[in-house]
Amino acid sequence: MPTTKTSTVPQPPKEDLSVKRDQLLDADWVSYLASMEAESVEWLDQSANSVLVPVCDGDDDDSWRDPATFCIVGECTVKDSFLSPNANYRCPTKVVSQLAAAKLTMALGKPKQEEFAKDWNDALATINTLRQRRCDDPKASMEGVLFGVNRAQPDKFRARHALFGKIEHPVTDADELEVLEKDKDPSDEFTTAGWPILPDAKAERDYMVKNETYRVEPLPAVGMDGQRIRPSQYMKDLHGALVAVCFTMSHTVIRSSSTNRFMADIMNVRVLAPPVNNDINSPQKITALKRKLMHADPFSSKKKARMDPPRPFTPSPSPPKPTGVAGPSAASSSSGAQTGRGPNTRASRAT
Repeated sequence: MPTTKTSTVPQPPKEDLSVKRDQLLDADWVSYLASMEAESVEWLDQSANSVLVPVCDGDDDDSWRDPATFCIVGECTVKDSFLSPNANYRCPTKVVSQLAAAKLTMALGKPKQEEFAKDWNDALATINTLRQRRCDDPKASMEGVLFGVNRAQPDKFRARHALFGKIEHPVTDADELEVLEKDKDPSDEFTTAGWPILPDAKAERDYMVKNETYRVEPLPAVGMDGQRIRPSQYMKDLHGALVAVCFTMSHTVIRSSSTNRFMADIMNVRVLAPPVNNDINSPQKITALKRKLMHADPFSSKKKARMDPPRPFTPSPSPPKPTGVAGPSAASSSSGAQTGRGPNTRASRAT
C-alpha cells in the first residue's frame, strides 16, 4: 500500500509538549483552564453584555478592569472551523450585514497528544462552571463557546475573531497615520488593500481603503517557527494542528429567543504540533486508494486479484487498397446488389 506524506513538519518530541504544558501552568498573565480556579474570576456587567474579569482586590478601581485571559489547548477541527480569510463573504445577508462584520471561527476538539488530552475534560468543565455562575437556570438555553452533538454534554470549544476594526477619526498619532498609509498596499496580504477576499466583495473592501472606515485585523496566529501565519495559509497550517488558544469570554442574552450566548474572542493562537492528516476522506488518502485499486478485478474470486494494466491504444492497420478503381457505374451497381434494389427501383414502384 502506498504511503502518503501528510506533514512536512516533524512532530515535536513528547518532552517538548510537556515543557509547553508546564509553561502554561506557571504563566501568570493567562489562566490555563485545566488548572485554574473558577473563583479567581467574576462576571462584570457592561452596557451591552457582561465579561469575565479577575476578581477585584478591593483597592482597585471597579469602574474598568481588563478582561481575564484564558488558554485552552486542543486540535483545530476541520469540520467546524471557518478560517478562510475571505470568511466566505460575497454580499450583505441577514447574518452578516457587511464585509466589516465578517468573522472567522476556530473550533477545537480533544487533542490526540496525551500531554494535553488529559486536560481537555477539565478545561470544558471549568468553562461550564463559569457559564452556570452567570446563568444558573437549568432550563435556560445556552449556546456559543461550547457545543457538540449532545447539547447536554458538549465536547467541543469554539472561538471567534473579528476580521475588521473600525478606525476612529480623527487620527492624529504619527505612527497610526503611517500604519494607515501602509494599509493601502495591495501587494501585502496582511493589509486591507491586499487582504484575500472574494471578487463580489471587492467594492466594499475598496471603499474601506479609500475612505479609511475599517482596517483589517489579521488572525493573530503564530506557527511553530515563531512566524506569523499568512492569511492564505490559515486553513493549511491550522486545520488538524495542535494549538493553544488564548481568549476572553463574554455573555449576552438574545431577548427574542431568551438564549444565553457565551462567546470566546481570540487573543492569539500558537501552533504546538503540525497538522496530522487522519481523515479517511481526505483527498490524499482517496488518491492513494485509487492507485492501489486501479487494476483490481472486481469480478475475480481471488481476494487480491489484479487485472493486467490497460495497454496503450494503437490504431489498427488500414485495409489494403484495391489495385483497380471502379467507376461510378460499378459502385452504383454494387450498392444496388447489396441492398436488393436496382437503380430504377423507386421509379418502378412509383408506376
